[in-house]
Amino acid sequence: MKLLYCKNCHDIIKLQYTPRFCRCERIGGVYVNILDIAVFGEKKLAVPLGIANPSFYKAIDNQPIEDLGNNGEVFLSFIIPKECSRVMYDADIKDYEKKEVPIQFTMNFKTKADLEKEKRNETSRQKVSE
Repeated sequence: MKLLYCKNCHDIIKLQYTPRFCRCERIGGVYVNILDIAVFGEKKLAVPLGIANPSFYKAIDNQPIEDLGNNGEVFLSFIIPKECSRVMYDADIKDYEKKEVPIQFTMNFKTKADLEKEKRNETSRQKVSE
């Protein structure tokens, strides 16, 4: 998952296949494909961020029920380098305003609850077949 942080208004925007802008509208961005993004506006204000999807979904699955005085479940996120082949700065928004949204690619991550349910179902099928 990729996001953009604006150094001016401190907004963080989740990028999608249609252009999105921060509150002050000085930066914006869009997914070009599943891996690449285009960034609009003032390059010096834009900080692309990445979240490691498997780590994020695992943290959601392991979210604590109550506050035990810690920071909750940790997941991996990172600042994308200023020069990165996956980030196109100074993009022209006109190239993306009426872009067709591609079929969404989704990764099939199974949560702990999904795995436990599958295990129970398999156990039930084994008992029935015996």
